[in-house]
Amino acid sequence: MSKITTGIRSKRFKVKAEAQLKLKIETEMGEKLDLEVKNGSLTGIGAWLPGMGEQIDGAKPGSLIPESKLCWDANEVSFGRLIFRNKYPSLEGVILGFSCVDTKVPLLGSLSQLFEDVANTESAMDYELSAKKFNLLSFLESDHTHRD
Repeated sequence: MSKITTGIRSKRFKVKAEAQLKLKIETEMGEKLDLEVKNGSLTGIGAWLPGMGEQIDGAKPGSLIPESKLCWDANEVSFGRLIFRNKYPSLEGVILGFSCVDTKVPLLGSLSQLFEDVANTESAMDYELSAKKFNLLSFLESDHTHRD
């Protein structure tokens, strides 16, 4: 993994245990899934799916999820498209990784109360790429040079 990829993924905020944050997606095949969000960053979401993840077995890393939204309490935020990045086995399920295409994860505002440590920072943007750590040459190392 390149230095830039590691830097982008280095700060993920865990969802608080008592929070009921769901990621609702619709796969390319039209299948609708409700996933429990476990962590997030400004550019992606990690969500848990019970079982062995057979509902998303047809999806390959890099495939497009055309419809998605975050839901909690009586609120929802539409994300539009997501890119399916990876699948990791966990206790009694799998963790699925997604990257945002159309928007960033709105860690600021009312959603910040659901993530650990976000409310205690001045801004979640502090965890974006820093010019002190990365420059234009860092992006040349990346395998993924486009968003779609």
